[in-house]
Amino acid sequence: MNKFNNSHKGALNRLLSLSLVTFFSVSLFTQEIEEVVVSGSFIPDEKRDSSEISAILDESDIERTGDSNIAIALTRLAGLSVVRGKYVYVRGLGERYSSVSLNGLTVPSSEPLKRVVPLDLFPTSIMAGSVVQKTYSSDMPAEFGGGMVQLETKAIPDERILSLSTSAGYNEISNLANGLTYTGGEDDELGYDDGTRDMPSLLQTSIDNGLKVNQANYPGISGLTDLANIGRQVDRSKTLVIYEDEMPLNTSLNFTFGNELDLGLSDLFEIDDLRTGVLITAGVKTSSQIKDGYRATGSIGQNGEINKDDDQKFNSSTQSANTYFLGSFSSVTDGSEFKYTNMYLHKGSKDASITKGRQGESGLMRRSDNTSFIEQELVNQTINFTKFFDSGLEVSLKVASGEAERNSPYEWQVDYIDNSTGIPEGVYDANYVYDYQGKGNDVLFSIVEDDTESMGFDIKYMIEDLNTEIKIGVASSDNTRYAETRSYEFRPTGFGNNFLDELDNRIDYILADANLSPLKAAFFETTQVDNAAYTGDMEIEASYIAVESFLSEQIKLNAGFRREEGIQTINSFDMYNPDTDVDTTIDETYDLPSFSITFLPEAYENLQLRAGFSQTIARPSFRELAPAFFYDVDTHRRVVGNQYLTNSEIDNFDIRAEYYFGFDQFVTFGIFLKDISNPVEERVIDVAGSNVISYINMPSAEIKGAEFEYERIFENLEMFPNKDIIFKTNITYNDGELILNPNDQITLGSGGVANGSTLLATTDDLSLQGLSDVIANLQLGYEDYANNTQATLIVNYTSDRIRARGVGFLPDVTETPPLSVDFVFIKESIYDDYSTKFSIELRNLLDESYEATIGEVIYEGYDIGSSISIGYKINF
Repeated sequence: MNKFNNSHKGALNRLLSLSLVTFFSVSLFTQEIEEVVVSGSFIPDEKRDSSEISAILDESDIERTGDSNIAIALTRLAGLSVVRGKYVYVRGLGERYSSVSLNGLTVPSSEPLKRVVPLDLFPTSIMAGSVVQKTYSSDMPAEFGGGMVQLETKAIPDERILSLSTSAGYNEISNLANGLTYTGGEDDELGYDDGTRDMPSLLQTSIDNGLKVNQANYPGISGLTDLANIGRQVDRSKTLVIYEDEMPLNTSLNFTFGNELDLGLSDLFEIDDLRTGVLITAGVKTSSQIKDGYRATGSIGQNGEINKDDDQKFNSSTQSANTYFLGSFSSVTDGSEFKYTNMYLHKGSKDASITKGRQGESGLMRRSDNTSFIEQELVNQTINFTKFFDSGLEVSLKVASGEAERNSPYEWQVDYIDNSTGIPEGVYDANYVYDYQGKGNDVLFSIVEDDTESMGFDIKYMIEDLNTEIKIGVASSDNTRYAETRSYEFRPTGFGNNFLDELDNRIDYILADANLSPLKAAFFETTQVDNAAYTGDMEIEASYIAVESFLSEQIKLNAGFRREEGIQTINSFDMYNPDTDVDTTIDETYDLPSFSITFLPEAYENLQLRAGFSQTIARPSFRELAPAFFYDVDTHRRVVGNQYLTNSEIDNFDIRAEYYFGFDQFVTFGIFLKDISNPVEERVIDVAGSNVISYINMPSAEIKGAEFEYERIFENLEMFPNKDIIFKTNITYNDGELILNPNDQITLGSGGVANGSTLLATTDDLSLQGLSDVIANLQLGYEDYANNTQATLIVNYTSDRIRARGVGFLPDVTETPPLSVDFVFIKESIYDDYSTKFSIELRNLLDESYEATIGEVIYEGYDIGSSISIGYKINF
């Protein structure tokens, strides 16, 4: 099967699945435009009414802060932080401890190294809001650590919606400045490849025939001729040659339509109270980012000091385009609710970078040019149906089917070298020539396909006399994944002059057709046995029972029990030798209790005291279990899995006090404790002289923390008449560390065992990786109802955290996330037939930079730049 020419293989299926909502949208063109009605939606105070400890993000919160994607929007909530702009950490814990659901069910992930969904794919314009549940309840999946991020898409509106919005943004570093790029395809600006990067036909034929592209399968001079001809079909110009060009502005365009529809279904089905409606929203967002900074590594000197080894300057430019579509059809009666949602998300990222400078103890000057184009696509369909009975019985069914894909053809790396010595420190330009013997010269073709089918069936019954609700249910999901990487290089054949006189030419001239022949150079495959492919499958079957009861007017109990069986299977294999298969299976069944109690003191009706205990788990991802190598484009490191990993088990304890001043206004304080058995941690290992990320189960870890939240709306103050002053702040403190004793035995990826004393000798800090000690947010805003204006100052602080474990006796790599200070202003104007909304967003007002260090050495650093965005929205 051709896995590289199928970027749009699901187009027909998507069109068919979208046809239902598209049919109903035709009414947009047939209905008469009515007068505009200003309306609002009643949002229950979920935070107060919920039996669990949670944080709520609704549409008004999203609009006030102006965040473009849900990943950034969630960082405004207590205890949430974002890493690499897309992975949300709940209570400072890594993404492995933060689960995501969409409309109540799991979604597939297009990330090659993780099972977690990158939330930067989800634009806020398609979201109705989010609930972040921080204490576990048995109706949720068992994989629960820091919390569960529950995303909900928009549904049928109460009134007709017809809007068009657009924005343009400028960053002082990244927009209208010269950045690096390459020609690519004609549709790169939209995030799609136009076929420029399709697998060459001769290479695809060799793949289809199961032939590795090397001299063993293509022997002799005739074989070298074949290898040269294959190389001639490989693009060496449009996808490879880097040049400077002006980066465009960041832009967005969105269209939204929603309305109730009179389709005659009430008469057809003889249901008088039947309401049907449709919501459609679609759009595209483009952005550019330039990084101009430094990278270095360190080594231990004779006196224990840290010396700077690699001393390199890098410059990279990334141009991204997000395309999205959400179609939702709903029907509602007094006794039932039905919602069908189809979501399509696509992100294309075009990246070009040049890194140059001194490398290693040799002091040689090296340069590396990299280009890539990564397409990520997510198609997800959900059906939610609920039936209400007069007896108090409620029956719900939810079904989801999702497909995610990541396709990265033509991922180039080209190395250059200058053998000169004595170049002063801080000088990065040199007389670089093509290093045809360099280990990094290659072109990669990689793909990840991830599919998920899931369902849930719930029965809820309210016993009015006992003021008790009983809920039982079953759930199942099946997640399958296929991932492969193929690597190739151009290298001399060993005959003739091997283009040695042309190494200072432009790379496409060096690799020109005239230089590809049996006497000069040819195209060879470098895909290794341990760098090939894997398949994964995760089947989960679960059942649960939960009881929520008011034991008295002051005490509410929520107790539950969940049984969940998970069978996770990984098969890693050499694509050219099936006998090299490595199979790994984790088959575990868990019985998991959950318990929480809420106390409402009679003398203080606005006070709530909560306490909870639960047991949950965390499973390793497919990538972490697969003993195959993979290149991480985010960290520029190789990664290899550990087939001996096991599941982690977690005991969760929470206590919190909440006081409510009014609707959505409160002050809370809580403490939490988590004991984790067998937590999975990253570890840097040495493979053939290169640093590689791998994974191990540590014996245990403990996390203690405290959270404080305060949200208040001050209305009609004397000095601010007809205005609301909004003040929100929250702070989370974490103290988490690994527990490792000298006699503990740790199973390594090789199958060998390391003594705890050995690992202690190479670990300077036992803090959990990715855990920040302090996460704090502040929002200060006002709403002027007389002038329909709104302004908000937003501050986000995340303290230092471990980015990567050190090698040998080196310290860990510690990153310092920038202090984020933003300002958003919104002005609404209402006219007879329409309304408009004008917005200005100012980001990174303090002009903070990103920095990661290894001891006193700057491991990586670059400026982010301040930015401004102007938006305009019209509602008809």
